[in-house]
Amino acid sequence: MITVQNPISEDLSAMRHSLLPGLLSAVSLNASRQQERVALFELGATYKGKLPLQEQPREENHLALVLWGRRHPVNWGVAAEYYDFYDLKGVLEVLLPASKLDWGQGTSPSFHPGRQGSISYQGQEIAVYGELHPQVLRNFKISGRAYAAEIRFEKILDVFNAVPEFRVLPKYPSVDRDLAVVVDVDQAVGELLEHLHTLAGELLQRTTVFDVYAGKPIPEGKKSIAFSLRFQGDRNLRDDEINAIMDKCITGLNTQFGAEIR
Repeated sequence: MITVQNPISEDLSAMRHSLLPGLLSAVSLNASRQQERVALFELGATYKGKLPLQEQPREENHLALVLWGRRHPVNWGVAAEYYDFYDLKGVLEVLLPASKLDWGQGTSPSFHPGRQGSISYQGQEIAVYGELHPQVLRNFKISGRAYAAEIRFEKILDVFNAVPEFRVLPKYPSVDRDLAVVVDVDQAVGELLEHLHTLAGELLQRTTVFDVYAGKPIPEGKKSIAFSLRFQGDRNLRDDEINAIMDKCITGLNTQFGAEIR
């Protein structure tokens, strides 16, 4: 941590290397004022350097966001629901060009070890996101669960400068197929999705996860993941060619991940 020689207050005695502490302080303050839902973001500078400092710290702009509490305002017609991991991931998928980034598992000690993810661009980690570690929340006197993300925004600015792509509206109907597989409980779903698109090729237009289940009759240490696959092309697709693609996907998932058909 880079300290300041003459801070204007004890709370500002160090240069921040992350935006999350400030956002979590704001969540804690709002919670102490009886607020039931908080969704905040900040775009600002962080500072990093090797200690002891031999040169000026490196300034880097980050974008951070945090979600805590109820998903919707109190309303008699809406059930009480709370922000979860997928609310946060959904925000990131809308904000970032997901197809140009690599989504994987995260290892940050600030986040829950089993409920976090990492985003990389050109082999470099540019973001971490997920459920914050319970000890971090206790340090800020925040009850319940909170979800946050921090993005090294400057590292991915070039992906937003791409020329928009035009796609002709489809003339031919799509074909939907479902696929449910059983894999190890710690298997990342993102890796399965990426491999499915590699196996299926250009006819696979969209893959959606619509169910994840662990428990009887699924063996212990395993989980079931169900995918909905949509195929579409510049012609009417035949059942036999879709069947061949599905067989290729099943074989490929089994070879790569040991996935078994449920």
